[in-house]
Amino acid sequence: GINTGASGGTQRIDASGNLVNINNITAAGLINGNTLTSSALTFGAASAASIQSASGQDLTIDSGATGAINIGTSANAKVITIGNNTGASAVNISSGSGGVNIGNGGVANTIQIGNTTGAVAQTINLGTNATASSSSTVTIGSSIGSSSTTIQAGSSGVVVKPANSITAFQIQNASSTTLFNTDTNNNKINITNSIATVGSLTAGSAPTPSADANTGGTLSGN
Repeated sequence: GINTGASGGTQRIDASGNLVNINNITAAGLINGNTLTSSALTFGAASAASIQSASGQDLTIDSGATGAINIGTSANAKVITIGNNTGASAVNISSGSGGVNIGNGGVANTIQIGNTTGAVAQTINLGTNATASSSSTVTIGSSIGSSSTTIQAGSSGVVVKPANSITAFQIQNASSTTLFNTDTNNNKINITNSIATVGSLTAGSAPTPSADANTGGTLSGN
C-alpha cells in the first residue's frame, strides 16, 4: 500500500489498489478523453455518449434545490426523445401550480397527441378527473382569425355527454349570445336567432311548431 505523512503516515492506497482514508478529490483536465471541471462534464469521444445506472437501479438527475433542470436547451436544432414503447414502459410528467407547457415557444409547429401508425386500440383522455368535488375547465381551439376546430369520429359517432343541466350544451356567437341551447333537465332544445325563437323542442309525437317572427315561440311534441 501507500501511506502519506510522518511516522508511517496514513494509508491512502491499500495492497489491493483501493483508495482508503480519502477526503475531497479535486480534479480538472482530461479523464479518459473527457473534460471534467467542478461544474461540468464534457464528453470528448466522437461518438454517442451515455449516462446510466447499474442494471436494475434507478437513475436520478436533479439540481438538489430550486435550480432549473435543462435538457436539450442549447441553440441548435435537435431531436429530443423521452421514454420508449417497450412492454409496460410509462412516462409520467408532473408539475406543481406552474403547470405543464407543451409547444409554447412562439414558433409555428405541430403538436401530435396519440398514434399516427399501428393498427392498435388507443384511449386518449383529456380532463377526465372523476374525483368528488373536483372541477375541470377544458378549452379546445381558438376564435382568432381563420382558426378552425375539427371533431371527427368513426362509425360509433360523436357523443356529447354532460351532466344534467339547463345549459348542458350551447352554441354561442362571438358576443357570447346563445343561439342553440340543450336543456337536459327538462329534455328541451332552445334555438334563437334574429328572426324567430323556438322556445322548446320536446321529443315524443310529431312536434307542433308555434313561432312568431318577432317574439318567437315553441316547437314541442307530446
